[in-house]
Amino acid sequence: MKPVRGEWRTGYLSTCLKSEVIQLQIKRDVRGVTQPDLGLAHIRQFVVPIPPLGEQHRIVAEVDRRLSLLHEVEAQVDANLQRAERLRASTLGRAFSGGLSYAGI
Repeated sequence: MKPVRGEWRTGYLSTCLKSEVIQLQIKRDVRGVTQPDLGLAHIRQFVVPIPPLGEQHRIVAEVDRRLSLLHEVEAQVDANLQRAERLRASTLGRAFSGGLSYAGI
């Protein structure tokens, strides 16, 4: 792909192609169910905003920063899920082996 006017940074194009705006254009124009097809004529019709290079760099940097935060949060959630599963297994093990008591009930 090449811009009609201006120029773009490779990371910016990749970010744009994954954006909701472009994905909606793709879903609107794709033909076929078993073998989806998006013809070149449709691709040429896509509207991709092309800001100045400096703005593209800022956009890509911000998207990268947010994706990095997302990956950190996902890792924390995965670790917490594993910890919860270990706690559940440990609690059930203690309960079935008589290790838990209901003192004071």
